[in-house]
Amino acid sequence: MIVLSFLFSFPASGQLNEKGDSLMSRRWYVPDGFVATYAGGVGLVSTGVLYKISKRTEATITVGYTPPKFGNIWTTNLYTSYSLVRLNFSPQIEIRLKAGAFLNYNIGKNIYLKWPEQFHKYYYWWNSALRYGPFVNLEGTHIPVSGKWNYTLFLHCNTNDLYLATYRYSYNAISFSDILVLGVGIRMDIKNP
Repeated sequence: MIVLSFLFSFPASGQLNEKGDSLMSRRWYVPDGFVATYAGGVGLVSTGVLYKISKRTEATITVGYTPPKFGNIWTTNLYTSYSLVRLNFSPQIEIRLKAGAFLNYNIGKNIYLKWPEQFHKYYYWWNSALRYGPFVNLEGTHIPVSGKWNYTLFLHCNTNDLYLATYRYSYNAISFSDILVLGVGIRMDIKNP
């Protein structure tokens, strides 16, 4: 809460005057919004901040957690996305299809950035702590007439390097849908950043 209060104490570039000109410039570390996700392969729940790099490009940083019943794993995640398609159904409703790439770092018992010496050097060819891969998001955004926030619900689908390699060598035993990971989420971001 202290960190969020600190970040929101700084001016944001999303504040516009009557002419549409920015009243002040945002400091680079002040986020353009917040995101929370359920499932999606980066923690049972994850939450974080997003930054709008351009009108179509975003970067998101989240921290995720999976409780002990499902593995007791913490994750740190970085996403970059590009808006492929945007459809406006009204001035207040927008649908977007986004694609991008993610990198996540997992922390937990028996998860290693470097395999312990008890394992032969080539026993496992993959790293158990780092995963990366492509993702797509289907997003529905409500843009209120008043207020400074947009509200978005999204469906998230990804896969990762390990799943893709498994599919490549076992495609006759598993289907492509077996390597897809789904999640849902919400986000709120500042209008006109």
